[in-house]
Amino acid sequence: MMADMTDEVEFCDHTSKISESVAKDQLTTLANLHAYYYESEKLKKDFNFLISWNDFFTITINEAGFGPQAKIGFLEAKSVIPSRLFKKAEQIWPATLLSVKHHDALPATLIHSDVHLKNWYITGDNKMGLCDWQCICVGHWARDLAYVISTSLAIEDRRNWEKDLIQFYLAELAKFGGPIEKFDTAWKYYKQNLFGALAWWTPVLCPNPDVPDMQPPATCLEFINRITTAIDDTDALNSF
Repeated sequence: MMADMTDEVEFCDHTSKISESVAKDQLTTLANLHAYYYESEKLKKDFNFLISWNDFFTITINEAGFGPQAKIGFLEAKSVIPSRLFKKAEQIWPATLLSVKHHDALPATLIHSDVHLKNWYITGDNKMGLCDWQCICVGHWARDLAYVISTSLAIEDRRNWEKDLIQFYLAELAKFGGPIEKFDTAWKYYKQNLFGALAWWTPVLCPNPDVPDMQPPATCLEFINRITTAIDDTDALNSF
């Protein structure tokens, strides 16, 4: 439960302008969370009821209908998807499944797993808060890292800051007691997890009766545009 913060904070949406400093504040929040529970007994003790990201994903695509609708939504969003990537539409879902499966072999921590921009709010002192924790599960930190960068930033800002922000996140992760990760490894994981981020938006663009009408089309199209452009820019399909 949360108190009503309507008059105290500014809730973000797809039109919110996120500066580099604000993006770093988001990453600090996530690095702190990820480091605290990274490969820790605290994760089993505090959250022994949680399932893995792979299991959470599988349940969602099956029971909420995300699987069949992902392809439909991708095709429907053609106008906002880079043409080079759109021509590879048949490769997107297999890459998504592979990216999720990889989590089972990677070090685990607590992940929010739904860190798109609309789940963040800006406080009066220009700090970022994170809400809507209903999708928390156990997985690799790259799920949150790829999702927050690809949805929070305007495309040109993401292009300009992307690698620096990942370097910043890795430094924060280590500072808070997490692992010391090489950039090249993190960059690979980042690219692979862009597909899981996309899989949370293409299905809700064209929901069937089994998929609740979760988000306005304008929000879906903006985030699909940002994520697919990141996939295309980074050549993420060749990261596996």
